[in-house]
Amino acid sequence: MDFKGKIAVVTGASRGIGKRITLDLARRGADVALLSGQGPDAAAEEASEFGGRTLSLSVDVSSAE
Repeated sequence: MDFKGKIAVVTGASRGIGKRITLDLARRGADVALLSGQGPDAAAEEASEFGGRTLSLSVDVSSAE
């Protein structure tokens, strides 16, 4: 499936399944917003190597605040 021109938001994007999903979406052409409690990391850099735009944010989605 081609995701060119689409924007994906991935939580937990710094490791594990979230990182794999991030890289797969980027590989398929999506621009990706990476949300992680650990802040910007190598996943954003790796995803940007596929040519799409990336935005890495440090957030805690476990709390409404």
